[in-house]
Amino acid sequence: CSTCLHTPGESDWFDKRFERAIEPLHSSEVPMSSDALILRMLSGVQSKSEMQFTNRKQQQQTEVSPCRTCAVVGNSWFLRDSGLGFRINQHDVVLRMNQAPVQGFETDVGNTTTMRIMYPEAVRIQDPGTQLLVLPMNSSGLQRFMNTLFEDSLIFQIAQFPGGNKKSKDKVLVISLTFLKYIQENWLKKQGQYPSLGLVALFYALHTCDQVSLFGFGTDNLQRWSHYWDDKYWFMNNMHNPKAEYNIILRLWCEGKVVIYK
Repeated sequence: CSTCLHTPGESDWFDKRFERAIEPLHSSEVPMSSDALILRMLSGVQSKSEMQFTNRKQQQQTEVSPCRTCAVVGNSWFLRDSGLGFRINQHDVVLRMNQAPVQGFETDVGNTTTMRIMYPEAVRIQDPGTQLLVLPMNSSGLQRFMNTLFEDSLIFQIAQFPGGNKKSKDKVLVISLTFLKYIQENWLKKQGQYPSLGLVALFYALHTCDQVSLFGFGTDNLQRWSHYWDDKYWFMNNMHNPKAEYNIILRLWCEGKVVIYK
């Protein structure tokens, strides 16, 4: 493994924005944080949620290898016929977006999935043993998901899959709202209403991995977004600022903080 990506002094631009100590995951270990205050507002859920998210940081630290390589796999059409599947599989952690399919596309996107990041309303249990990384955009979104997490409906859904059981709840992690605020202010400089799912996945990887590789990010020449598994195109809505996000990703690549594969 090469030198850690976060070595201070190598990039003034990066050092001014990167906060090493910030915790990406929602945790009840910091009682005065905004996340803990939100938890206190959740009627009947607090004790369960605290038990669910306590010591996540310590758990991660014990599971992390001395040099963890991470592949953040986007959904772009650029992955089609790319033949990057083998390279993606070589990473310690493979993080995918929402319900992006793997079966039938293994040659281009690999067949390993460690984590899936998705919005609460899109949560589906697809791969037994895969960590779910949930991204609530506000306190109401967090509340709805937390309520659902401890209802029988999600537990029943988990239990229907081979190897799935009630303990699979432990595979669910939640991105901290404080972490979203950090991305929006430190990196996007408040451009756009909130960061995209892909950008959050990228910064989660930057804060938890030693080497980060990006696959299938970006739009085509007409600024259209697409999927590698279909032929549909659409333009980004006003919630995100794709140009600002692209510039950040490009600068991270120029500073040697990420490797980009299209």
